[in-house]
Amino acid sequence: MNSVPPTTDVDSPTFPPRWLLVVRLLALVGMVTAGFLTWHSLQGDTIPGCSANAVLDCDHVLTSRWSRWLGIPVGVFGLVIYCFVVLATWLIGKSRTRPTRLLGWLIIVPAVTTAVGSGLWFTGLQIFDVGKLCQYCMGVHITSLILGIALIPWCWIHTRGQLLPATAVMIPSAVISRTEGLNRFFLRRSTMVALMLVGLVNVGILVGGQILFPPKTFTIEEYVGDEDFSVEVLGAGEHDDSDLFGSPVTALAPLENAVTSQSSDATDTSAEPDMSAEPDMSAEPDMSAAQGTSAAKDTIPAPDSPDMADLVVPRNTTQTSSDQATPRHEVLKPLATQQRYVRYYPNQPSINLYHYPHLGNSQAESVLVEFMDYTCKKCREMNQVISATRERYGDRLVVVIRPVALSKQCNVYMEKNHPIHDDACRYAKLALAMWMCYPEHFAEFHEWLMADVEKGRSVDEMIQFAGTLGDLEVLREAVRHERVAKMLSGNHGVWYGTGKSVPIAFIKGRKITGIPDSLDDFFHRIDPLVNDVE
Repeated sequence: MNSVPPTTDVDSPTFPPRWLLVVRLLALVGMVTAGFLTWHSLQGDTIPGCSANAVLDCDHVLTSRWSRWLGIPVGVFGLVIYCFVVLATWLIGKSRTRPTRLLGWLIIVPAVTTAVGSGLWFTGLQIFDVGKLCQYCMGVHITSLILGIALIPWCWIHTRGQLLPATAVMIPSAVISRTEGLNRFFLRRSTMVALMLVGLVNVGILVGGQILFPPKTFTIEEYVGDEDFSVEVLGAGEHDDSDLFGSPVTALAPLENAVTSQSSDATDTSAEPDMSAEPDMSAEPDMSAAQGTSAAKDTIPAPDSPDMADLVVPRNTTQTSSDQATPRHEVLKPLATQQRYVRYYPNQPSINLYHYPHLGNSQAESVLVEFMDYTCKKCREMNQVISATRERYGDRLVVVIRPVALSKQCNVYMEKNHPIHDDACRYAKLALAMWMCYPEHFAEFHEWLMADVEKGRSVDEMIQFAGTLGDLEVLREAVRHERVAKMLSGNHGVWYGTGKSVPIAFIKGRKITGIPDSLDDFFHRIDPLVNDVE
């Protein structure tokens, strides 16, 4: 005849109060951190104190393909799990009834098992696949591991190997308190094993979903319509230039008049966003590589040039009228007289290819227009694809570069500033200035800026290299030029009107977003467009 073992406090485990407080605090830390990561994932923000380096790069981790499950940030699930664990720690205290304590353990065991298993999965991904670590993510995973070590073995030791049918363990405490089994209510080891298996199944669903249904990080939007995207070649004066450098928001008048005249007939920009705000240029870089060691030692930021104070003049040098900086209307090369207009996307104005920075043969049959930011790592990764594409198609493809700056300092469409893009305006303006002053060197300058995919070039390095390609005084004046500001403004307008994402490219009415998984995949999808095979 079966006998019922005596009821003791062990039957429904009571976790030691002082250790329970530690566990609860750990669970709260995990919950807050998971919520912090979830918020930044949903907002697309750069995480404070998480600057990219050789090992730690939270932004890279949180934008990798493993950061989401079926389109949902994985931090959401971590937040939910920790909320359950925090709740359960209030149910297993000594002052709670036995059914309540059991309910707490029924929550804790599968939740902590899920947290530990998923933590091991994501840690392995960061080390072996992503190649970067996120200190906040690792903090969550370490917290999960500590909770697992503290709770699961203790619960296992304080369980019994018999009694209570499997259906009984899931009955709410309010119901169980009315049953005759109240005095023998405790967690069986077989039930605990089942609960741990539930946690492992959760981990399996997570892993399977991420492997079988990876998020789409690269798309080519197919165009459906009869709009003509062929290149139009015209002679000088045969096309209306009234939208030169314009955006879908504001059309700008020809810049030749704005550059050479300050009369009342100048372009009315009252309805146009103010693009004059500039980033802080107070830091003085090492200019020795650009201007010579002796000159660099005696340089100071020019006090009247907030646009590019880094491009400085020697200290103690008195400028005469003959060697003063070139007036703004003379530092830029004249606008090209050639006209080759391309319409690259529906509802966007055609652009004169000769007026915009471009790489490759200006007479190429196919034109790809790319919007990018020099401070964007994904853009630098995409540039490798663009470079390989140019090499593949040679003179059949020309790439138009339209830099944008993901910074409120010169982009009115940005809602907030991200630290990683603090200098975006400086990069974009200097690149455009290089094109307008030394177009023959733009390709070299652009490729050099994009070559360091991981870290990107520093502002100091950028200015030094620019000094090897052209006159820094000319470039310092050029970055303040109206034509540079208006071209950048126009780029921002189109960027905003076509989705506010980078990198993004257009070719013959198709929009290309993201980075392809492989060059073969990209070439397979782009070949018909370049070769005009529909």
